[in-house]
Amino acid sequence: MEQITKALRAIGFTRVTVVSEEVTEAYARKWGHGLAIREFIQSSLIYAEKPLERSRGTVSKSGRKVRKKVLSGA
Repeated sequence: MEQITKALRAIGFTRVTVVSEEVTEAYARKWGHGLAIREFIQSSLIYAEKPLERSRGTVSKSGRKVRKKVLSGA
C-alpha cells in the first residue's frame, strides 16, 4: 500500500487513503482459475484528491505577460 500511496502523491494527489480487505472465497475461485491465490490478493478502495492547478502567468515572444489557465484532468 505504501508504494501506491507514494506514487499517487508523487503525481500530485493529496489526502490519499487506501482501505483494504481480504477477498471472498468466491472471488478468489473466479479469478484464481483453480490456484490458491486468496492469501496473495486483496481488495482495495483508493481515495485521493488532485487539486486543480491555479492560473499561472507566462511570457509571450513579445515580452508581454500572458495569463494562462492550466487544469489537471480528472
